[in-house]
Amino acid sequence: MSLKNNDCSINIEIKKVKDFWEENPLTSYEIKEELGSLDFFKEHDRIKYEDIDKYTIELHEFDKHQNEFVLDLGCGPGFFSRNYAKNNAKVVSVDLTFNAVKLVKKSFSLFNLKGIMIEANAENLPFKNCSFDFICCVGVLHHTPKTEQAIKEIYRVLKPKKNAIISIYYRNILLTKIGWHFTKFFAKLLLNSLPEKRRNLLAAESPEDFVRCYDGNENPLGKLYSKKEAFDLVNMFKIKKYSVHYFPMRFSKILNNLPGFIHKMLDKWLGVLIFLTLEK
Repeated sequence: MSLKNNDCSINIEIKKVKDFWEENPLTSYEIKEELGSLDFFKEHDRIKYEDIDKYTIELHEFDKHQNEFVLDLGCGPGFFSRNYAKNNAKVVSVDLTFNAVKLVKKSFSLFNLKGIMIEANAENLPFKNCSFDFICCVGVLHHTPKTEQAIKEIYRVLKPKKNAIISIYYRNILLTKIGWHFTKFFAKLLLNSLPEKRRNLLAAESPEDFVRCYDGNENPLGKLYSKKEAFDLVNMFKIKKYSVHYFPMRFSKILNNLPGFIHKMLDKWLGVLIFLTLEK
């Protein structure tokens, strides 16, 4: 892994994204423990394992990158970074926000892990061509203004014949024009445990506004992609496999009590993220 000279300038639009996530690290809305404490990271990881990434863990192949350079792009509080590091990958954690980089550093110290943490924009990465053996960029690209440019950067810094995994918001049937009225009605009925900072979700007037507000009332940007749009976005790669996942349960007392097999079906058929494993 090697660095390049990088233009650190940041446009106004992405500054809004940066400012929001600086103040609102992933899952911080719902975790009562002190941000950056051992208990915070344990609870963050529990949420990731039991809800957000319950059916996608195997896609990340944590145990298959020993001694490889792995880029966790948009690392947030560092769930993926820690899991790759625990399996002896050479992890580089990158996030747009200083707060996320600080959190990952703290967690690596608490869990006695080794890695490199860098604050950088996914649209202009500070690495030379072909620097990484594997790239993980999950739930990130739909938040950056120039998503296509960020995809090009992933392609550029990935080594030939190596893989990346990405996920972006997926326009499932509930988030189409046909399904939207149904979604609005049942969201108000079922999402009865939303944190206060996510409550604007229930007043969303469009699918795009719905996914934007899912990450927070003041979140400035969230994008939705159909399957075709997602495939077109990554057309410089070979798509090795794709799948749809993530039907959030933890904000609904009703849904959270459903049997596991029903949750798995909802995850597969009504998931709001499309995951793509890509080869350069």
